[in-house]
Amino acid sequence: MRSELRILALLLGAVAFGCGGGEDEAQNEETSGSEDPWSDVDLGGDHADIDVESMEESHPEQVADTPDEASGPARITVVNRVGGEDVGGNVSVLNMDGEVVESGRSGSTFTLQPGEYRLAGEITSDEDVLGKPSKEMEETVMVEPGQEATMHVSFSVANVKLRVERNGRVVRTWRAELTRRGTETPINLSSSDGFQHIRAGRYDGTVTFGAHRVEVQDVIFQGGARGEVPIRVQ
Repeated sequence: MRSELRILALLLGAVAFGCGGGEDEAQNEETSGSEDPWSDVDLGGDHADIDVESMEESHPEQVADTPDEASGPARITVVNRVGGEDVGGNVSVLNMDGEVVESGRSGSTFTLQPGEYRLAGEITSDEDVLGKPSKEMEETVMVEPGQEATMHVSFSVANVKLRVERNGRVVRTWRAELTRRGTETPINLSSSDGFQHIRAGRYDGTVTFGAHRVEVQDVIFQGGARGEVPIRVQ
């Protein structure tokens, strides 16, 4: 009887062992093959339309567009300037051989090929600068391809008026004719004038008051100066 019970127990243990192995094999079968083990995981939200394959593709590097370098002729505006203010008159653009390639009124815009130039200006009204001087800039300007800019011909002037004194007393009525050294055209001044733009430089000339006509020399007008300039006569 005992032997029969022992045989029965062995049989039951073998059956139990066989059942357990079957469950492991079933689980292995469920996780093997081509099925996605994450297919039943809830990631939250609606991800049905996400194309995973396209997300995994490598994207070419995006390079910012580089603007094309400027090319072609330039547009340059040339203006006469006196005492920090733009004034009228004539302007010219000269090449390095001194030939005029463009000219016009102050404020004109010229189409120029890239290169090196000189600018020149001419004052045409005594209201801008007494004596209507002209000037060619000593320094050159470089015009770049496609450039758009305003360039100035600047005149060095003094904003002054004369005060004539004789023996320490102010002469009330007088007239003066002064010529800047290095030029031939005189400028005329009088006691009724207010402040005027006068080209900077050293002047010689005559002062007339009453019956007197007196020669004067070394009358200096400094560029950028503003004020009364005394002329002392005997």
